[in-house]
Amino acid sequence: MLCMMIVFSCREDESENISSFQKNTQRVRFDEQSQEPLVQYILNADNEESKNCNLHIRKALDYAKIPFSVIPLKKFNQNFKIDSTTKVLAIYDVGLLTNQSYQQVLKFIAQGGTLFLPSFSSDEKFGFLAGVKSDANYSINQTATGYRFHLNMLPGLKNTRFQNKIRHFGLKQENFKDEIEIWASAYNNPEYPTIIRNQLGKGQIIAFNSSQYAEKQDRGLFFASILQGLPHIPYSIANVSSIFLDDFPAPLYDVYAETIQTEMNLSQAQFYTNVWWPDMIKLARDENIVYSTYPCFDYRNITQPPFLFKEWDHHSSTLKEHTNDVPAYLMSLALKEHQEIGLHGYNHVSLIASDWPNEDFMILSLESVEKKWIYSNYGKLPRTYVPPSNDIDSIGFSALEKAIPSIRYNCSLYIGEFEDGGGREFDPEPYNHHFFNYYNLYYHKKLFFQVTLKKYSCRLSISKINCYTFIHESKCTKEESAITNYMSSLAQS
Repeated sequence: MLCMMIVFSCREDESENISSFQKNTQRVRFDEQSQEPLVQYILNADNEESKNCNLHIRKALDYAKIPFSVIPLKKFNQNFKIDSTTKVLAIYDVGLLTNQSYQQVLKFIAQGGTLFLPSFSSDEKFGFLAGVKSDANYSINQTATGYRFHLNMLPGLKNTRFQNKIRHFGLKQENFKDEIEIWASAYNNPEYPTIIRNQLGKGQIIAFNSSQYAEKQDRGLFFASILQGLPHIPYSIANVSSIFLDDFPAPLYDVYAETIQTEMNLSQAQFYTNVWWPDMIKLARDENIVYSTYPCFDYRNITQPPFLFKEWDHHSSTLKEHTNDVPAYLMSLALKEHQEIGLHGYNHVSLIASDWPNEDFMILSLESVEKKWIYSNYGKLPRTYVPPSNDIDSIGFSALEKAIPSIRYNCSLYIGEFEDGGGREFDPEPYNHHFFNYYNLYYHKKLFFQVTLKKYSCRLSISKINCYTFIHESKCTKEESAITNYMSSLAQS
């Protein structure tokens, strides 16, 4: 990782409200604020959405190592100071600026600076900056949703669309001057401008004509907008990608399930052993791909000892070879191909206190995996872990560290609720600093990603940093060939 993770530290002269905000966001770590920032955010510590936008903008810029600092709104309204190094200024609600501080912002723009407005405001100050007509009635569009992009704010984004079905509640198109540049319009209304650029003097304003609550998925759009004011500025990119194969290798069953039965007349054990895994290996060789596989040893949801391997060592009645050791055979093939082998768990029960009788039984189940791993010569002990159902709590992390300390990377979710195992960053795990979070992006309702989903969720949400694909081998359907096509295109890009 190229992203340095440093504990969040405020400037000494910031208000008590911002210090209070720090305590509420301790699950997200930040780099120290720069004394020579390129980007400054005017923060209204009394407004939750202003704080929320600050969090997402700051974290995206931290990943890219772009110097950043916060200006408390109250302080800016008193001294009107913008650092001399600042190229981009951002504020959630420009209407709260006093006339004097507003004039300072206009001067900053006229001299070549960039102002970024991440949200719509019905205030006339926003109207002037965003290119609203002087006689506009500020009428609101109540139906526009999603995005259709008119230029490559991010690589390959032009002419793509994304629908999140959340209404923007911004100004109707007729409110804006003809001179504005429309970088994106609504998914369901190509006339409604969602992202706008307006020239003012030597500088520019980039504004979102949307009242949507900022989410992690918006970080990339925020980042791309801010980059427009930072020409020729280098920034860090992690330059990594991962393809997770969850629940593989795993116990295989002699059942005939659809759609494999209709199309191939093969059992599950036959399909994964003789078709699916050989195809995946061929794809890896052809495209120079390294998978991260995550075996699970038992699916009986046993949470009390003894923790045996009845399912893993199951005798197959439909296979002609490796009838007694097919999961171990697949593990050996993965090792032979130099694929990474992580861990999904002894079983598919999440390591959370409510799912287990006690922590000791969690530890015993994981220790049984470690013994099986060593005895069966499955190679080096795992370094990465994908929690079952992507759910893990502080007790689970404690058990994992005690049982298999070689595991250092937690691969749960970027999106979602923190308490449910989601909402992770590229940071040390807040529950347990033994682990570093290297999250995955998983859409459980789709076996493969559509192009628009890939571009919005993989590229936009993590700010041009990396892209992850998550394949759940147990959810195979007739669209199997689409996986190969998608992964080939991913490898080529």
